[in-house]
Amino acid sequence: MFFVYRLIIFEENINIMNLETVSTCVNCENLSKNFVCGKHNLNVGLYNVCESHTKTNALTKNSNCLNCSHYGGTSCTHPKDASEGMLCFDWELTTNN
Repeated sequence: MFFVYRLIIFEENINIMNLETVSTCVNCENLSKNFVCGKHNLNVGLYNVCESHTKTNALTKNSNCLNCSHYGGTSCTHPKDASEGMLCFDWELTTNN
């Protein structure tokens, strides 16, 4: 009974906050392999962003090797490590054409 009571009190004290997506080079369609901006031809970091940022929604928490267009092909740069749950910076969404 004590455990159930403590759980109810804990749930009432949780603050729910709104999460927002930030603009960084990581979610820009101009980002290419090895963290190079395809538009400006500059090396970028995780926290960089510029006025030319064009957000892409392709990368999600469900992104992994199994839904990467390179998976199982010769363009996969990490074929020995590629598996479900793994993700590298070469990830590209598989398109169903």
